[in-house]
Amino acid sequence: MKGSWLTFSLSLTLIFPFILLAKPASLLIGYSKNLLPPAGLERDFGQGFQKWIQNVRQNEPSTIAPTLFTFDCINPINCAQELKTKKADVLGFSLLDYILMKDKVDYSGSFIATPLEQSIPIAHLLVVPAKRKITKITDLNGYSLTIPPDSGGANAMLWVNTLLLKNKKPKADKFFKDIKTTRHHSDNRSIYDIYFQKKRAIIITRFNLDVILRQNTALEKAVKILNTGPPHTFGVVAIRNELSEEKKKIIKALFQSPDSMPAYKQLFNLLEVKDFIPNDGTFIEPTEKLVEEYKKLNNGNQNGIQIPVK
Repeated sequence: MKGSWLTFSLSLTLIFPFILLAKPASLLIGYSKNLLPPAGLERDFGQGFQKWIQNVRQNEPSTIAPTLFTFDCINPINCAQELKTKKADVLGFSLLDYILMKDKVDYSGSFIATPLEQSIPIAHLLVVPAKRKITKITDLNGYSLTIPPDSGGANAMLWVNTLLLKNKKPKADKFFKDIKTTRHHSDNRSIYDIYFQKKRAIIITRFNLDVILRQNTALEKAVKILNTGPPHTFGVVAIRNELSEEKKKIIKALFQSPDSMPAYKQLFNLLEVKDFIPNDGTFIEPTEKLVEEYKKLNNGNQNGIQIPVK
């Protein structure tokens, strides 16, 4: 979910004036590179982001001095050391980053980020041509596969690799003819390969598939859902445990009522985020179980879980 947690960092410049702090307060914020936009969209995203900042500075005096940095969790050991050294107040994790890192750093996942054009929980579907004789994932050997970008693609690959290993097949990069990543989450052009019954399977969210079928009813008989993945979300906002209760309270308050701030909603739209909701484990536990299942099937190691998809 591209940069979703960044909504939090920029919203500070809007909401903190109402807290009446005497002087700018420092706040160190880190975010996972897995939450950045796909490479082809980074320029457009960056330009929109800068315009929004300029608008805020012209209309609202800032009473906080946020500092931002990115981190990379492809190597969990190095990532944990970096995060312990920097001691950020708030971290924005992709879902898999958070699951792999939560026992290595002293942070608690307080909120999950929900995407603008999705329903919660998010469920990935493995969709195939209906007229081909496909009854199980092993029938897709030699097919092409299309997956979502960024952290959504990493979640999808974990799920598909687990399905393949359960069926005693090689992982996706060896099993499928090729794997294509869509440019963004609403890029659904590959569905037409399914419509024309080509040898392609796609991973798509249930929400996106429902939208497509409502817009083009002719596709209904052309597609078949082969498998449904576990419910999940994309992003997790984590707060450092050793912060004072007062500072934790202020940070948590920022996520409670974004609708009262028009500019806050403007940034939500820019970052394609619907809102943040308190984390009660509902949307994290199914993927935690999937990670454990994958590790057991993969000879006890987590190699291949965190696949950067751009």
